[in-house]
Amino acid sequence: MVDICLFTEPLLNNDDNDSTWDADDDNIMLEEIKIKKAELENVEIKPKKKRGRKKRVYLEGEDRPLPESKLPHQCDVCGKVLSTKSNLKAHKLCHTDLRPFLCSDCPATFRGHSALFQHKKIHTGETPYHCDFCPKQFSRRTGLVNHIRMHKGEKLYSCDICFKTFVQSAQLSIHMKRHKGDKPYLCQVCGKGFPIKAELKVHQRIHNGEKPYSCHLCTKTFATSGNLSIHVRIHNKEV
Repeated sequence: MVDICLFTEPLLNNDDNDSTWDADDDNIMLEEIKIKKAELENVEIKPKKKRGRKKRVYLEGEDRPLPESKLPHQCDVCGKVLSTKSNLKAHKLCHTDLRPFLCSDCPATFRGHSALFQHKKIHTGETPYHCDFCPKQFSRRTGLVNHIRMHKGEKLYSCDICFKTFVQSAQLSIHMKRHKGDKPYLCQVCGKGFPIKAELKVHQRIHNGEKPYSCHLCTKTFATSGNLSIHVRIHNKEV
């Protein structure tokens, strides 16, 4: 509120002989001051407008930039796009040798928590996925899906070089390594190389004499399941 003094003195003219001012002029001036004060008291003081950035107007068909929170999370190594930042972080572990998730029951290590969770079912013996065509059971759903493809004869993955087909994409990947001649897994005893770690493990049984597969019809044991299958056929012929 603006304070205005209601009393004022008449302006005196320097000329002493000038007698044009009278009391009526004083009353008129006071009345004008009262009116002015009333007008000032009724005036609303508007707040200052905040200055902000003007919104850009996009033309029809023009691509709008995504906000930072909705930007796709892309791997800078292989270019794969993930839905969330946490998924991208977990994915990047596959490009490194880090396996931070440890099994409490065996020395196995894993890159992700889900892989460790599935692995623990081996120790607990949990096999919730059952085949409808045979009594076989699986700890993982993917194992059951691939197994059912064998019953149906589905081989969705084919080699571009020799056109051989496979049930699983992992089988095709191993097969392609054979074409390329990649043998990164070397035996520490004889130096022989293998395209996958599982084949090296089977080969090492030759050196250590391990034979985990036994025949249920006799006492013979074998280093590989394939050799056991061949042996069982001999018993079947005898029958």
